[in-house]
Amino acid sequence: MGINQQLKELYSSKWDKLINNGNEQIKSFLISKAEIIDIDKDIYQIIGLQCQKCKDFRKIPANPLLLKVNEEEYENSDLKVMIFGQETYGWHRFGTKLSEEMDKYMNFFNYKSENIAAYKGSQKSSFWKAFKWFRKNINKHFDDKNIYYLWNNISKIGSYMNETGVPKNIRELERNFFNHIIVEELKILKPDIVIFFIGNRDDDLKFNFPNAIFENIPMNNTKKMKRKYKNSVKINLNIDFLDNTKAVKLYHPSYCGGYHYIKQDAIEYILQ
Repeated sequence: MGINQQLKELYSSKWDKLINNGNEQIKSFLISKAEIIDIDKDIYQIIGLQCQKCKDFRKIPANPLLLKVNEEEYENSDLKVMIFGQETYGWHRFGTKLSEEMDKYMNFFNYKSENIAAYKGSQKSSFWKAFKWFRKNINKHFDDKNIYYLWNNISKIGSYMNETGVPKNIRELERNFFNHIIVEELKILKPDIVIFFIGNRDDDLKFNFPNAIFENIPMNNTKKMKRKYKNSVKINLNIDFLDNTKAVKLYHPSYCGGYHYIKQDAIEYILQ
């Protein structure tokens, strides 16, 4: 069975319950706001108007981030690198068909393109700049290898609005009805290197990898820097099929000071 079919079957195993419960959540939200919005209008049209009276529209979930790869290139690659962000900053409307959502990932993310992504100003985002910095250094070090990059998020479901952070109701929706997806994705994809740009989202990481062990990387470049910046952390994910996978956790790149102080130590550990 091909990689994409395995991923599709993984997502399908959770899909109906996720969509049904997510739609119930959206319906309850609309009913609770009946006094200030026209619930007969399409919720996504209302969000598009950015109703100032409804700041908690951020509680409306987006569709989850579903992965898809170029199977031939992935299987023929020498090195597979997966880079995690925190959550999508706005994404597609909840309930879009599963197969369409996987295709949208491919349309958005081109692992070889210098642009990498083109979605709502993402070219200027700190995450994609950091992604390209690590990709450039890994490519330079392994210049004789074919390398395939994957983008993922530690929270598979974010807010439909362009908002950072995951509201409590959306995090609960994922943990109850789309849980343990990340471990299964890694079981299918078996990356050689995993980089987490997730900052203080240790709770989300531990939810997905409950037996993970964190260990500080020796500070070669950051030891003379301000003490408030902790160094990068290498992670033993403690999963048998990832025994040879090298994993590291850094600040999210939007935390410019902390991230830039530690990225050099992180890349040196990765390239050892």
